Amino acid sequence: MHALLPEQTVYRRRTQVQSGDWQSLSQRRRMGALMMAAVAVAVLSFRRLDYDSLLVLVIEMAACTLLLALASLGSRKVAIDRPLPPIVVLLVAGAISLPWLIDRLARGWGFGNGTEIVMLSSLAWGGVAAAVTGRQSRTIGLSVVCSGFLTLFTTFISDSALATLFTYGWGGLCSWWLVTNHWERVEACAASRVKVALTQRIVTIVGGCAVFALTAALFANRIPVLRQIAMEVMPTSGGTSQHDAAARSGVGNGDAIIAARNHASSFGAVETNLFLDSDQPSLFDVFSDEFGEPMRKQRHEQAQALSPDEIQSDEGSFAEANRSSGNDSFSTQRETPRKKRAPIHDLASEALMYWAGQPGVRLAVERYQLFDGIDWKKAKEDSIGKTPTLVEVDDRSWFQPTGVPVQNSLSPFVGTVPEALKFTRYREPTIPTRPGMQLWSIDQLTRIDFFSIDANHCLRMPGREHVPDYTVVRFINSQIDLERMERLLESCAPGKSHSALSEQCTTRIADWAHRLTGNKPRGWEQVSAIVDGVRESCKLERSQQYSKYASSLEGFLEERAGPAYMFATATALMLEHVGYKARLVTGFYANPRHRFGRDNEVAVLPSDAHVWVEVNVGHGHWVPLEPTPGFDRPRYAASLWYHLVKARKAIALGVMAMLGIVGGVYFLRRWLFEFVCYASWPMVSIFSDRARVAWLTRILDVRLSLAGQPRSRGTIPRQQFCQLSALLPDRLQHSLQSFLTESDRLWFGGESRMSRDGREAVQQLWCQLTIGKLRRRNSPQLIKNESA
Repeated sequence: MHALLPEQTVYRRRTQVQSGDWQSLSQRRRMGALMMAAVAVAVLSFRRLDYDSLLVLVIEMAACTLLLALASLGSRKVAIDRPLPPIVVLLVAGAISLPWLIDRLARGWGFGNGTEIVMLSSLAWGGVAAAVTGRQSRTIGLSVVCSGFLTLFTTFISDSALATLFTYGWGGLCSWWLVTNHWERVEACAASRVKVALTQRIVTIVGGCAVFALTAALFANRIPVLRQIAMEVMPTSGGTSQHDAAARSGVGNGDAIIAARNHASSFGAVETNLFLDSDQPSLFDVFSDEFGEPMRKQRHEQAQALSPDEIQSDEGSFAEANRSSGNDSFSTQRETPRKKRAPIHDLASEALMYWAGQPGVRLAVERYQLFDGIDWKKAKEDSIGKTPTLVEVDDRSWFQPTGVPVQNSLSPFVGTVPEALKFTRYREPTIPTRPGMQLWSIDQLTRIDFFSIDANHCLRMPGREHVPDYTVVRFINSQIDLERMERLLESCAPGKSHSALSEQCTTRIADWAHRLTGNKPRGWEQVSAIVDGVRESCKLERSQQYSKYASSLEGFLEERAGPAYMFATATALMLEHVGYKARLVTGFYANPRHRFGRDNEVAVLPSDAHVWVEVNVGHGHWVPLEPTPGFDRPRYAASLWYHLVKARKAIALGVMAMLGIVGGVYFLRRWLFEFVCYASWPMVSIFSDRARVAWLTRILDVRLSLAGQPRSRGTIPRQQFCQLSALLPDRLQHSLQSFLTESDRLWFGGESRMSRDGREAVQQLWCQLTIGKLRRRNSPQLIKNESA
């Protein structure tokens, strides 16, 4: 071993260090680590002063300092080789977890921090705890590592130049601490001789480099990590995980805008008359492919015939009348698609867009509020567009909707969630969005007239045939708070139904709604009861399966089977019947099964076209509902206390069941233990004789304890077994004596195998010396023998 070392050093003790000197040395190390941990706490507090409450910060620092001071006093008199007392461990754990508790309380006062800041606070106080209670050098070194990482990381994320002073201070303390530790080790030990092997050092370095180069040449292209590094040394626009703002194509890279003057498929922040003439399907071509074409209505009206001389000539060109784009209404009567869509083999080539955000969300494109029994139509005021507002956040232009604010005290939306949508083959001017949109942005775009929002919060790009390819739209969205939504629904004013249905449909909708809601109070219980009832009692049939009869509302209400838009239609009509405003929404479902690439973006395919429902919770806010089985329910945020209150009955039943199980196991513990012992004997034969002897010793010890004759402190098992032998029948007494003899031969006589009589004795004691037989023995005599 020494021949492999480039330097051979032999150390000898220079002085005999006394225990008091070692304690003083450890105290100096702990003091230096504590000073560096204090610097880390100070720089984190300096960063939090920019946005956090001073009162919350003072409370946290005072409470954690008090707990760690008590922990330091409790650990001061403990020897180095002894573990810390449990009270000290509890104080340290309380100081580390206290920032989480204080942050939870601060949120109720309107303050609070992000999760990463709370984690950094716990790390800071953990470093202080390691410095004041550490008994070993590695624990104190861990405190230095934690404080160093925290100081550097906080300095990097800080906006103030004064934060660098803390880094300089920590660096100076760390240098002093390292130098001091080095010279203290030198004082304790000194080298007697040092032998330098220069040739051996050169050979070692050259040989190591050659081995490394050969290994890299052989395996570099076979290891995924190395292949990833080689592929992404220069970030390109080929779809790698690196971000390049100047990329010109590819999904997941460039946000930079390409002028549309010469490139029609790019998004240009300049005026242009150049548009693409594409044969790719638009949004409602997708709906027709998935759900079938709307049935044509055969309408015959009275007309008066004209004589030939009254017919005008059609010479010349006539301006074409404005036609509906096909998305002003949504028909529930559709023909079955003529051909089945081919199976998807390549997500990248089939995708219309990519969703970089939470999977399972619904991206709305069109919303309809009026139903005439066949078609869903928009309200008249829906065509009125609203111009968004431009705001600047960190030198980036963001747009926000005007009108009803997304987050306030009367809103179900809370929090912020950054998400993005990347377009590829999408052919509509409407940008799909999810409820709770606060802000959106396209890189380098600052013109407000590029966007408009209708009364139903549908985001559009007026004056364009479709959203340009490779456009990346970034969003700041909100989550839906379930507690707020319940309170808003309870106080929401009842709405009136504006749908025109036949008498038969009205009767069936009313009966179904009243049967599902029952005597439930108004609010979320009624809404969720209707949605859950539709999901559980109806069967989803894909577009290639449902019959023509089931494609009508009357057929769906009778057969309870049909496509997704029938589920949404029936749910919306039932909600309107019991007094809630509801509307039909068409768009796309971000299917979690279509995750794509290293960033787990969701590829939105034509087959992801979907229809669902939104309900009005009051004050201009709508939340999504999913009545169609097979699709994930919308995710709602709620506190832990809310879930505990809602599940209080289940928790109470679970606690009672657990207590019953624990009580049953306790009262049946003797029979359960004997059953396990008897059932395990066939498997014990495959182990060694020593293992069987050790396990039988433990089993007999437990049986005696369960029989009310536990082994007293200081008594070895052999002594207790010898006392027990006098109380047993002759057959078991002989077996016990044979077992004790064989165990002595195995453990102290150097033998490795038992005799045949010993194995039979082990089997007889294992299976026949039960707890019941031990309890029937004469326990007073055993007590007398033990006292003797």
